Amino acid sequence: MESLREALEALRREDRVSFHMPGHKYGGSGLKEGFKSFWDIDTTEIPGADNLHDPEGILLEAKKRAAAAYGAKESFLLVNGSSCGIMAMIMGTVRRGEKVVISRDAHRSIHQAVSLGGLHPVYIMPKVDSETGLIIGMDAEALEQVLADHADIKAVVCTYPAYSGACVDLPKIRKLTAAKGVQLLVDEAHGAHLWLSESLPPSTLSFGADVVVQSLHKTMPAMTQTAILHIGSERACRDQIAHYLTIFQSSSPSYVLLSSIDEAIGYGVSNGKETMAMLLPRIEAVKTKGRALGFEFWDETTLPKSLVWHFDQTKLCLSGQGLGLDGYGLDEALRRHGVQSEYALYSHVLLMASISNTVEDFHRLEEALKAISQEMSGVEALPLEQVKDGLLQLRSELVVLPTEAEMREKQAMALERAEGYLVAEWVIPYPPGVPILCPGERISGAHIEIISSYLAQGHKVLGVTEQQIKVLI
Repeated sequence: MESLREALEALRREDRVSFHMPGHKYGGSGLKEGFKSFWDIDTTEIPGADNLHDPEGILLEAKKRAAAAYGAKESFLLVNGSSCGIMAMIMGTVRRGEKVVISRDAHRSIHQAVSLGGLHPVYIMPKVDSETGLIIGMDAEALEQVLADHADIKAVVCTYPAYSGACVDLPKIRKLTAAKGVQLLVDEAHGAHLWLSESLPPSTLSFGADVVVQSLHKTMPAMTQTAILHIGSERACRDQIAHYLTIFQSSSPSYVLLSSIDEAIGYGVSNGKETMAMLLPRIEAVKTKGRALGFEFWDETTLPKSLVWHFDQTKLCLSGQGLGLDGYGLDEALRRHGVQSEYALYSHVLLMASISNTVEDFHRLEEALKAISQEMSGVEALPLEQVKDGLLQLRSELVVLPTEAEMREKQAMALERAEGYLVAEWVIPYPPGVPILCPGERISGAHIEIISSYLAQGHKVLGVTEQQIKVLI
């Protein structure tokens, strides 16, 4: 039986071009030359190596370099991914029993922070494009109404950019929260690269967000599990957040990952803007050629301006609907032709480009699109309604707070019989990692239909095992 290392090496030998995380694209941007041996720098808190949880030396200097690069008041290096930063950000800001506003499409780490912290979530539905079914992000108008209805809101948690690259009007959201004295916490996991070009959406740090968490590994040339938390304002609960980071981060942090964070930011400072200036035209060239072949790319040029304030061009939402391919079929075709996407949904495939992608990468993508277009010649287009994703039906009724749901007795039940019951655990399809149901919500027929469709496509749905789901009794 092959080892894990051997299996991963075999996977790499398949030689598919990377349009997925991590952003380093298997050691691009000169990383292989810079990190010739991980063993040489895999150490612990010996004299001279500093201490992540009480930095005074080399790690303190790395923190300062990061804050200067991103324009933050202070930055914390994260080796447990952005999830640990998001949980520390929320639980360090909102006390047990207090209310926090989150968009219903938020990542599971946000929902988990609500449950672990004993918080009272106030959910609002995200903005969704009715034509494509693409989730855009937090609805500022809905937020304004929620803030008017709940005078005791302590914080608003917003995702920016969305997984698709779409950006909601964060300046307007910041204005609403500031007027109410409410903290604005941002899951900017997909935006660690935004500072590299004025053509990209500006980071929420520039809008006065109080706390921002970014995943370095998603869009920068950094190793998986690297992230960063930025303190953006004097309003932020800095000490409490730092306290929770000592809980959610390992007491033996990886110096390999810490070094990767510093190297990625250093590369961004020295070469990032120049490299991004070359990347963006390559992306536009691929879109132009792809559209000529019958594909569609959903971006700021095709989505309604009333919905999308800005768009991250490094995310390519590729649709093969016009060629008769749903997202899953398109993803399979791309893999056959040597291209690995980030994920597929019914409606589209997401391709993630970074400053570590090469000219050859884009050439291979163009060749793959050309081959797929030829294979699908003469096939009728799919109706748009057929490829819209089930996440459009995220509306749920919260009956019991997540913290209370954890204390209740539970039992497994056949998914098909669960309508009307309260769900006991998160139900989360991967991709994209957005909960369909949170603990304490009522299961509807629409939920069962969505979950069943994911399972039928062969996708993993956390919270559902062998067609059974846990409910409260």
